[in-house]
Amino acid sequence: MNDTKYLLLGDVARLLHRRPHQIVYLLSSRQVPEPSLRLGNRRVFTAEDVERIRLKLNNKKGIIDE
Repeated sequence: MNDTKYLLLGDVARLLHRRPHQIVYLLSSRQVPEPSLRLGNRRVFTAEDVERIRLKLNNKKGIIDE
């Protein structure tokens, strides 16, 4: 059985304590790749997509994960 969890933009924003427009900016400016999955006209994020966004946000603030 597939245990992959999918999130929408609002879910990702809440999870990362950001506003949705901040996530959209990263996607539209191609700082992180668009999620490959869509449901209708909505982006659907996987855990890998969320992790890429989280790393980009942390690196923008000068924080390096160890």
